[in-house]
Amino acid sequence: FLIGNFIMGWSHDKIVVEADEAEQTAQDYSIMVNDPDADATDPDEWQKFFSQFGHVSYVTVALNNGTLLSLLAKRKAIMRQLGFETTAKKTEDQQIDFDAEENTRLYNLLPFHKKSARGIVQLRHQLLTVDAAIEKEAIDKNYTAARVFVVFENEKSQRRCLQRLTTGTIPAALEWVGELPPHMIFRGTNVLSVCEAPEPTDVIWENLETPLKHQIIEQTMTLILSLGIVALCAYIIYLLNEAGQSFLAAFFISITNSVMPSVLKMINETEEHLTQGSKQTSLLLKLVFLRWMTTGFIVLLIRDTDGTLDEKFVGKVWAVLLADAITTPTLRLLDPSARIGRNYLSKKAESQEKMNSYFLGTDWFLAERYTDMTKTLFVSLFFTAIFPQGLFVTAFAFMVSYWVDKYCLFRLWKQPPAMDGKLADAARFQISLIFIANCFVSQHFLRGWPFDDLQATSSTATVTFDGASTANTVIYKVVDQVSYNFFDWTEQGWFSEDQKAVVKIYSILNIVALTVFAVFYFGHSAQYSLHKLFKGSYAAVGEAKDDDYSFVPGIQTYVPMVSHKSLGLPLIASDMKGTFDAEHISFTMKDYSKVDLTKSNAFRNVSNTRRKGAFSICKQYKSPRLLDWEIENVEVDMETIHKWERETMLKTKKVMKGGLEDVGKMGTVGGVKIGGIKSLAEREQADSKKKGMLGGPENHEL
Repeated sequence: FLIGNFIMGWSHDKIVVEADEAEQTAQDYSIMVNDPDADATDPDEWQKFFSQFGHVSYVTVALNNGTLLSLLAKRKAIMRQLGFETTAKKTEDQQIDFDAEENTRLYNLLPFHKKSARGIVQLRHQLLTVDAAIEKEAIDKNYTAARVFVVFENEKSQRRCLQRLTTGTIPAALEWVGELPPHMIFRGTNVLSVCEAPEPTDVIWENLETPLKHQIIEQTMTLILSLGIVALCAYIIYLLNEAGQSFLAAFFISITNSVMPSVLKMINETEEHLTQGSKQTSLLLKLVFLRWMTTGFIVLLIRDTDGTLDEKFVGKVWAVLLADAITTPTLRLLDPSARIGRNYLSKKAESQEKMNSYFLGTDWFLAERYTDMTKTLFVSLFFTAIFPQGLFVTAFAFMVSYWVDKYCLFRLWKQPPAMDGKLADAARFQISLIFIANCFVSQHFLRGWPFDDLQATSSTATVTFDGASTANTVIYKVVDQVSYNFFDWTEQGWFSEDQKAVVKIYSILNIVALTVFAVFYFGHSAQYSLHKLFKGSYAAVGEAKDDDYSFVPGIQTYVPMVSHKSLGLPLIASDMKGTFDAEHISFTMKDYSKVDLTKSNAFRNVSNTRRKGAFSICKQYKSPRLLDWEIENVEVDMETIHKWERETMLKTKKVMKGGLEDVGKMGTVGGVKIGGIKSLAEREQADSKKKGMLGGPENHEL
């Protein structure tokens, strides 16, 4: 099993390489600077520095404006909720046009229990509070560079940069120059900490300013809190069982399995992760500990040892696996709350926007799906010694989950952000732990078999029962057959000959498996961590392709955005005026101004300079090939237009016997009319204007 897991890891790595080579994404062309100089907010400076490795197509300087972005997203959600509360269509300016003092007076008159409701007065009060916080944040804070994303025009440039600039965490923090030449040291003083950038949709922009030290402390504290809560629940279950309240213990297990995942998600939401993948991995660890504890270890500890082989105890294991195979997938497929919203509540919506909110798709967590699968595998292998049929149920559960999840992914759930393979790596690590648990617990069950706490002695006696006597009856004594020493193969008096052999095999197997696991996983992880600290870690995946970034269809770039759980689309947090191509945004819409935070009227009392300085900058640098392509395509378009004009004029002359009359406005290109030209002089003037659009290098930005 452990060897099979290693083979699965090798296969997974192979799939990653094939997927990377099959599709070009922004990550293949991009790097991320983790420690930019605080005042290095000019993208041109970064473009000039990284151009030594190849043409730079994009530079995004992410500022430490996380608090501001979170406030603006919250404000947008409040404005949206205000729109739900009225049937009249209102712009943002109209929605904030109310008497603030009067609204505050009405809010103060509300009873305490109604102040948290979602009425218009309460929402307007929240809006006033958020607007004040935004104004204070924008005016008082000095915004500096937190991270820098650089997108190269080709993969080879990106790999060349990473190979030469990748260094350890400690050398980068202490500015150890080492063998780096001066031209690879930013401003001659900063040894940059550079790594391959995550996918654009994987980045959590409002958390990029969070220092590494803060992340470590915060995530450690939330992990301890989560493990403590789960351990407390397990202890309560144990005490209830010890007090003879087996029904209450079973009921508390059910409640824990239902409520605790939501509690752990809430705790996980307080962590400030840089990427969605990191956030999901953290949630994965917490959920795994919860589900393994409540479905395996606690059940094992609180069972009546005399009833280990009873049909009732084995039936509990069967029930858990059957629920994973049928009940849980059915609930996911039915998706009752979302279907009620789409089919019934949407018809009663008071506005179009509120109706649309019921069709956004169901939120889901990839980490939760992984833990559901590994929990099923854990239960079946944990109890496989006493219920081997569970393996067949598990295989059936995996098949059902695959098809149900596939349907939900395409039909019911929200589109997830693009993430790397770290969650899959974490799941493989869990599978190895499951194998170790299987070895230990199987040895425990086989050693204690048949769990009747009786051992035959060498003494015999004549037993009389119901008037009949039986001579030479073996006398048994009471013994404790339960042992949690997983490495003990000492022969016991109740062992059969086959039992002696199998217990010895499992005890030796436990030692071997634990050693292999420790060497290959913990040893490799320790080596990797040390190497990353002092040397850095970068290994190219697959072969670099020759495709230019600017010519990859549908490719994205690093446009700063912020999301809110109640909003259907992300909000753009960078000025869109000609600095980057809208085709490289991760979503499409007709009017991006609706999601442009830089135009928010929350800045009505903030100077234009301060407003601009509060947002990250994303700037495009077009490659020579892209500029030539644009010029060629514009020229072809002009020829097509001229041909169309000539055909139109000829047709018009045949119908109208008066020379070149006005045939009406046919349309415009670049602000130039392409119809209704009355004279040759006017046509020549129009041609001159069109050619001016294609003029010298200063006009190549067209």
